[in-house]
Amino acid sequence: MKRRNSLLLITCITLIAICSSSYYVRSSDNSWITGTFKVVMFTSPDSSYQVIVNCINEAQHDIKIELYSFTNPYLMDCLINAIQRGVHVTLILEKKHFTWSENEYTLYIAYRLNMSGAAVYFASHVEYPLLHAKFMIIDFEIVVVESANWVKSGVPVDPSYGNREWGIVIYSREVASRFTEIFNYDLSIATPYSPSQGVGEEPSRSIPTGSYEHPFTSVETTCQMKVLPFFSPEDSESVLKYVLRKANESIYIEQPYIELSWDNRLNPLVAELQKAVERGVDVKVILGVRNSMNEETFGYLQGIGVDVVYMNLTSIRFLHNKGIIIDSKIVVVTSVNWSDEGVRENREAGVVIVSKNVATFYESVFKYDWKISKGEPIEEKNFDLTVKCIARGTNSPIEKCLVKLLKDGQILSEKVTNGEGLAVFYNLSMGMYSIEVYYLNYMVASEQVQLDKDIIVEVTCEVYLLTVRVVYENETPVSGFAISIKDQYGNTLCTVETDESGEILLMLPAGEYIIVVGNYTSQIYLCENTVKEYVLHLESEYAGEHEGTSLIEEKMREYAPLVLLLSIAVAVYILIRRR
Repeated sequence: MKRRNSLLLITCITLIAICSSSYYVRSSDNSWITGTFKVVMFTSPDSSYQVIVNCINEAQHDIKIELYSFTNPYLMDCLINAIQRGVHVTLILEKKHFTWSENEYTLYIAYRLNMSGAAVYFASHVEYPLLHAKFMIIDFEIVVVESANWVKSGVPVDPSYGNREWGIVIYSREVASRFTEIFNYDLSIATPYSPSQGVGEEPSRSIPTGSYEHPFTSVETTCQMKVLPFFSPEDSESVLKYVLRKANESIYIEQPYIELSWDNRLNPLVAELQKAVERGVDVKVILGVRNSMNEETFGYLQGIGVDVVYMNLTSIRFLHNKGIIIDSKIVVVTSVNWSDEGVRENREAGVVIVSKNVATFYESVFKYDWKISKGEPIEEKNFDLTVKCIARGTNSPIEKCLVKLLKDGQILSEKVTNGEGLAVFYNLSMGMYSIEVYYLNYMVASEQVQLDKDIIVEVTCEVYLLTVRVVYENETPVSGFAISIKDQYGNTLCTVETDESGEILLMLPAGEYIIVVGNYTSQIYLCENTVKEYVLHLESEYAGEHEGTSLIEEKMREYAPLVLLLSIAVAVYILIRRR
């Protein structure tokens, strides 16, 4: 009896452990990742192919890919090259597609990659009915998230042809870890591919071309941001609702289609748009194609006050993007369609990024699509860009900042800010620009800006106010006292005399500094507005830091051996004279 109870207890504990483990793996960690990350922002048709090829070529050890459809033979070639140089490649693909050709071409690429040494799997349909995610993990520290399948129209070799898609590359080990967790779970329930399942049909190697002018190059930036990975079926609905509820000024959306009713109820995401309109938010939606589903949604959105258009497909083949921009500072890049299945059932993946720099890029693409869809001309006139540099510590303007203006990674011009912290660049063409700001040879800020009108950009720089005060012991200010500021390597940056109040005030970039007051030195790390006070002893020309040892005491210790020797010499001399 005891043995039977023991076995029953062990069985129960094992089942609980298995269930708990399974649940943990499938539930994405719904918490923000904050830090300074490098990202590469890109779109299709403009630059997606080159960005993805660069990422594959960058891989040193490992590539993990989870995709709905893979039919582009040129991306297959890149993966085979990676395998041949020793990179371990694992893919999870969807086996069920809407067309026979997609099934056959994906099967062929699975076969070729498998024969080349890749580990290829087909997604399980036990946990979710369809694998619709599109992401890649490189060397456990780089993640590519897209709306695009790896097909000729999604990631086109020639940028004059293809779908409108968004994608982003994020260099973050922690973000990669979240995606790896989901990938590993999906891999654990996937079915390994073998040639016995079929070898498919080889896709054509023709490269389609079109009339799209591809004005958007990829943009790389490194900046502070918050990142939230999310996944269907785990948490897409809650995350998307949260994002829409954060809107105070604007919501811009691109979706190929939106299902108005889910289970005979209003689509909860559409309900959030209605609430946003009611609180005064500017809501704009671009839909993909005119069909009965979108016609119903189009009419409803118009009726609740949403500004909605159909995508102009004259030069863009198809709107396949599923992106969102909130208040020009939050962006969503994802594979999630606004359908019941996409949000609640399929395997999907996406990221929410809070960063004005990042959102600016995608907003410029949205505004371009909005203009061509509304039939508004894309103006070719030139514009002026005014950059105002202010200190984070005081919000005061910074004079003598070096401002560099870049486009496509090339420096176009350099200007130095005036006494009002302004640098003006004239007669610039419309497009995306990068701004880099340097102060005392340190980069203190970087921004992305889309130029489609004359604008003033206020750039907050990592510059703070250092106040050094020198007083006598009786708290009388010491004026005209020379104070030197050195960098962490001991190089003198400036020497300034105290004013009538015994102070010097300096704007300095964040970092380590050495303050030299007479022969006294102290080190500080400047990361906020800082005041340092030094006390000058009445009988001394040297100053001591208020909290530290006075320099007169240090000098006494320094010359003590010499004083002792002199004293001994005097004593010896006196003894000799007495004799």
